[in-house]
Amino acid sequence: MGGIFLISLDFELAWGILDLPGKKTYLPRVIGARKAIPKILDLFAHHDIHATWATVGFLFFETKEELLEALPGERPRYKEKKLSPYDYLHVVGRDEKSDGLHFGASLIEKIMGTPGQEIGTHTFSHYCCLEEGVDMVSFESDVAAALRAGERFGLQLESFVFPKNQYNPAFLPILREMGIKTVRGNAQSWIYAPASKMQYNTTGKRILRLTDAYVNLTGHNVYPSQVLGKDIPINLPRSRFLRPYIKSLGFLEPRRLKRILDDLDAAAASDGLYHLCLHPHNFGEDMDTNLRFLNRILSHFSNLRKRTGMKSLSMRETYGLMVNPPRSID
Repeated sequence: MGGIFLISLDFELAWGILDLPGKKTYLPRVIGARKAIPKILDLFAHHDIHATWATVGFLFFETKEELLEALPGERPRYKEKKLSPYDYLHVVGRDEKSDGLHFGASLIEKIMGTPGQEIGTHTFSHYCCLEEGVDMVSFESDVAAALRAGERFGLQLESFVFPKNQYNPAFLPILREMGIKTVRGNAQSWIYAPASKMQYNTTGKRILRLTDAYVNLTGHNVYPSQVLGKDIPINLPRSRFLRPYIKSLGFLEPRRLKRILDDLDAAAASDGLYHLCLHPHNFGEDMDTNLRFLNRILSHFSNLRKRTGMKSLSMRETYGLMVNPPRSID
């Protein structure tokens, strides 16, 4: 078969950066994401790439009035108050036209109109599942609100991505009961292990993760389909995060590209799963440079598809292939 190339995107706009200390410096990226997303979709269409857009539920609404009416009854009581998006609702504008940072209905429609794209969920409120103050009741209420948001567009959301990579197995039974078929787990190395924000973003881990983007510290993170299991929701761990272009490290761009292309080659050779993750807002700055980089990855995959039969699948499609594998013909 030649392996599976899976891409998932954390689609969150401003809801994903509320707690960042330098969030004002990220706003140009978020604003730029609205231009970058159609260009990413054009690349996907050109290369026939199927992908999953894990979308924060707040983005499904066209107006603040609609959003406020859809808020869940139970909400997380984070010890770190700035994690809660509900404390920021007062800054949200009237509608998507006046506030492109917090609404995304028109972008969701554009994603839905592009062949091969799946809309998944990134929770309703960018719910952080390993922080102090979370609980089963508020999590279930949040996911239920996210699924209802999808229904507004006629969507049945079946793929789930934990915000901030805070994979929490305690919540999997709730997701299974609510019809979620796949989740995105973390890469196997300890530097990517699920943890609270404070534990995940230690200086040492951040340096190692950055280095791993250029130098092979943790292997190719390619997963044989048989080790992913059949338990629902199926865990489809991420292999690599597609970091944006960093001007000060521009001289290392050939290494960053080779790291990913070598990963893809390893997946094709071993008939494994390679799961690339990215944030659309990271394309909001240095857009042309980041898009060219992505195009080189997709072009390499296209060549592998011709040579080896490697497939581009969304998370939902990967689930379908694992649950109902093709039968060999004797």
